[in-house]
Amino acid sequence: MSIKLKIFVLLILTFFMACATGSASTKKADWIGKSWDDSTYYYFSGISSGCPEIAQARQQAYGDALVKAAEFLGVRIDNKTIYNLSNDSSHLDAQTKLEISDTFFEQAKIKEFIYDKTDNGNFVGYVLLEVKKNVIAAEKNRKEKERAERIKLLENRKNSTPVFIEVPENLSMIGYSLKEFLQNEGFVFAQEGSPIKIVLIDENFNIVKGIYSCNLEIAISFENKTKTYSARGFGSNREQSKLQAQKECIKKIKKNFLD
Repeated sequence: MSIKLKIFVLLILTFFMACATGSASTKKADWIGKSWDDSTYYYFSGISSGCPEIAQARQQAYGDALVKAAEFLGVRIDNKTIYNLSNDSSHLDAQTKLEISDTFFEQAKIKEFIYDKTDNGNFVGYVLLEVKKNVIAAEKNRKEKERAERIKLLENRKNSTPVFIEVPENLSMIGYSLKEFLQNEGFVFAQEGSPIKIVLIDENFNIVKGIYSCNLEIAISFENKTKTYSARGFGSNREQSKLQAQKECIKKIKKNFLD
């Protein structure tokens, strides 16, 4: 292969790599640091910190723009959601809390990505995110409907029969956490109310190479329904492993107790 042909091939490869990852900016784009709209779209710009890789700079800049779009809607998204989305995850796992519908995320597109290389060799990314106005409007309507339904639900619970929790002393942390959770969900507590009974089914400990594990299983009965929850915790002693198992159990209770 001739030198000229080699140079030509190298230029072609460089061109396609630039298209895939973004383009180096020779001057600052006029959209950096701005948010605006036109007749069809809302636009949100994001910026990254100095990153060792272009892909990481793109991810951070995208996350920054996505947070601004969420703030415009008056909602929040957590860091795990941003990480999953910025890595083109096809779905979000069950542990990721969403306050924005999947449709919104699918329609939030990167219109442009550019980057600068700093003197120390890091990359600073800039992302311009575009979202159709009808998608924003639909999301706002969905959130308003959701808020109205929650207000109605909380009012109904305030007028319903009070409840109280029966819990053995060794599960008192679970009882306290469940009470706090239900109070935030609008339940009223009183001694003459309907009982919520927490019962220990099984609790056993193991130790392997100095690390304790606790396997915990409990049952919670309320309004003629019983749900069981199991969890495992680890620690340097029995109490730590038990505490961790109860914390994991509480997470599961909060997730589906009201389903």
